[in-house]
Amino acid sequence: MTIKFITLNIWNGGQLFDAAIKFLQDENPDIAVFQEVYDGGSTSQEPRFRSMEVLHEALPDLKYSAFDGTIIDHGNGDLPWGNAVFSKFPIVAKKNVLFEGKVGDFDFVTRNDFQNVTQGMCGVTIEINNKKIEVYSIHGVWGTHGYDTPERTKMGEVIINSLKGVLPLIIAGDTNLYPDTQFVKDICGNLNLTNIFGTELVTTFNMKYKNPEKTGYATSPVDMVMASPELEVVSKEMPLVDASDHYPLKVIFNL
Repeated sequence: MTIKFITLNIWNGGQLFDAAIKFLQDENPDIAVFQEVYDGGSTSQEPRFRSMEVLHEALPDLKYSAFDGTIIDHGNGDLPWGNAVFSKFPIVAKKNVLFEGKVGDFDFVTRNDFQNVTQGMCGVTIEINNKKIEVYSIHGVWGTHGYDTPERTKMGEVIINSLKGVLPLIIAGDTNLYPDTQFVKDICGNLNLTNIFGTELVTTFNMKYKNPEKTGYATSPVDMVMASPELEVVSKEMPLVDASDHYPLKVIFNL
């Protein structure tokens, strides 16, 4: 059977939530992973602070989900913020991986030194027709560039030690790294994964919301889908939709 898989950094809870939801409803994925998700908030706040609730309401077919809070955002009301996995198929186990070993604290209202935000992965085991696959939504360590750093090397070691021998496996999301880094080579080599899009993408940022003159966003393909060879790639695409400051990645797998 084929499975439609999508990853999307929804941009600080969903800055373009209506467009993101329409895209997801039109695509109707079987499994979707998200980054920069909020799990909390009140109805008096913007919908983006209730990302998990809003996504469930808008995407009822994706009735199974898991959330991993990597920080508590004190500036917007002590709200958990992190990564999520949504699935049409039952989630039978969960395993979250925090790169710093703990949930951090941050204030998105007053601070902009995002490289100090703690990051991690939300992981689940999904059962599909008596087969199980492991799916992890990753948001990598922030920095001022997409190259290897000691912090990113440590992140890679945590991932490899946590997932060694786990098959079949998908790790997807916003890595905040370039695809030709040692981090990606180590992850793929040690976990027997293939970076599905390789180095073919110029950038995965929606440049409508970035300044190409002041940043390297225009040449930063930081969003990735890495998967085990048991998951045959039928097709792959980066839809150029105006739904976030990142573009989504879509892969059709044959399981």
